[in-house]
Amino acid sequence: MKHQYLAAYNIVSKLVKHGYIAYFVGGYVRDMIMKKKSDDIDIATNAPIGTIQSIFSKTISVGEQFGITIVVEDEYNFEVATFRKEEGHHDGRRPSIIYSASPQEDALRRDFTINGIFFDPINSIYHDFVEGVGDIKKGIIKAIGNADKRFQEDKLRMLRAIRYSTRFNFTIDDHTKEAIIKYSSSLFPSVAMERIHQEFEKMSAFGNLSDGLEMLYDLKLLQIIFPKTAAFSKFTLISHLKILKKLPNNTPLILSLIYLLNLSSLEEMLSLCVSFKFSNNDKKLVKTYHKIINLSFAEDDYRWSRIYAHDNSDLIINILTIEKEDDALFQAHMQRKNSLSKAILRAKKNHTLLSAEHLIKAGITPGKQLGLLIEKGEQIAVNEKIEDVQKILLRLNLHHN
Repeated sequence: MKHQYLAAYNIVSKLVKHGYIAYFVGGYVRDMIMKKKSDDIDIATNAPIGTIQSIFSKTISVGEQFGITIVVEDEYNFEVATFRKEEGHHDGRRPSIIYSASPQEDALRRDFTINGIFFDPINSIYHDFVEGVGDIKKGIIKAIGNADKRFQEDKLRMLRAIRYSTRFNFTIDDHTKEAIIKYSSSLFPSVAMERIHQEFEKMSAFGNLSDGLEMLYDLKLLQIIFPKTAAFSKFTLISHLKILKKLPNNTPLILSLIYLLNLSSLEEMLSLCVSFKFSNNDKKLVKTYHKIINLSFAEDDYRWSRIYAHDNSDLIINILTIEKEDDALFQAHMQRKNSLSKAILRAKKNHTLLSAEHLIKAGITPGKQLGLLIEKGEQIAVNEKIEDVQKILLRLNLHHN
């Protein structure tokens, strides 16, 4: 982090030497005041974007229409933006008109007071035009200026307010809360589901998802994002969240949402994956989860060896045993898994002890029967703990010619 700070400092220093104002801004400044680690330093300046691109040897165009570019310094990427004020947020996400502005005007168009503080690294001075330092000390999430206007400009800010509140254990200011409730029903279509998904992932990453979900419900957003929850009483919601609170911190978001929404069928789970824009890996995880919850521990070793071969099977089994408050079951699974290590390794590699070559030598013609015998042979190998191919062939009433 020290090297990254020095690289960002060098960018500010170069801009100042060319006669411009330049400050650190946003989350890094907030986290610095709170003495929290942060690895994302943004820079704001009065230098026009063309000038920024001419001063630095390596830049990446990302949002020139918004006065933003990426400056690469010592192999670190930094977002450098020209001070601006905005108008015409007709879509509830992006401005249609951008003006150059003073630092104070730039601060006033930002989302929350805790994110609107500038830091001058050259002189080690904070420039706080929005009383953000005071709100950090008081533990308050407050929209800058008129909360209605801030959320009309960008509806995603409503979710960010809740994420910051749960992450830092801050209280949301009353006027800001009222505005969230007021505009909650207009979240769609202004905000894409992908962006909402990202906010949920960030909430989950900080280990405060259950608190965030409860706050989303109280502020009428959860019911918009997941219409099924509109029929939940607060008691129902709390009972579902109790399960979430017991789950490990590394529980994938998709599984947490399955518990929140009390989904049981694979069709429902995969439908959630599609609507909430989960990845193909998440869909695979859901299929494994569904197999495990519907498979009895009494099932044969062969079935379980195939399950244990799936990525995240340990995590899923851990989640289920925590939910059921049955530590003995988890230990039983781990002992069983250990005893099936060779079979699991074969399953992961899509191998079997008995091969097509063995069967062809035993006189079996290639075809559907060959595949069935290979699977049957693996079942015998695993369930009867046989590692000798000849013994498996005998169990199949086959032998080499």
